Amino acid sequence: MKTKPHLVLASVVCLLLSLVFAQDKPRQCPKPTTESKKLSAKILIKNQTPIEIVGQATVTITALNTDDSLEGIFTYTLSNEEQVKIAQALNKRLDDIPSVIHQKEVIGQFHKLTECPVLQLDFPGMELEIAGVRVRLDGFTLTLKETDKGPVILLCTLARRLNRGLDTRGPRSRHFKELVNCQENKD
Repeated sequence: MKTKPHLVLASVVCLLLSLVFAQDKPRQCPKPTTESKKLSAKILIKNQTPIEIVGQATVTITALNTDDSLEGIFTYTLSNEEQVKIAQALNKRLDDIPSVIHQKEVIGQFHKLTECPVLQLDFPGMELEIAGVRVRLDGFTLTLKETDKGPVILLCTLARRLNRGLDTRGPRSRHFKELVNCQENKD
């Protein structure tokens, strides 16, 4: 029996393709992120009147704390116009002004009596740094919409229990971390 090279080649290609597509694809981890909201901030420059800027803010929730507070990464996005305004005020080049500022370990609380389908999350005032100067944000509230993703369902459950005065202790913090990091619950 004579082997036909083109059939062998086609078989090898099919086998390789099936191996590639059969591999486990990495799961997308659902990161609960608030809706974007326009927030004003003030740039604090020594011996000058504070300059008001406006940016879009979100928080990505990364942890639940034992005191029922939420921890996350705050993201403040500036438009090109705001970057130009800041550069002019600081006598800096536009390239020196970032369009996105991140602040880790931001702590927030559930707004009193908040419930799904829209959770209200309160965050205290904070200071950021843009191009070496302090920027002050007053306290603000962001919204997180209910989804069918595990971490958001857990946050909705926690808010419901807080509103009813029920016990919120337990393995929720570890469970939330497992959900956010796409880890299987081993319990």
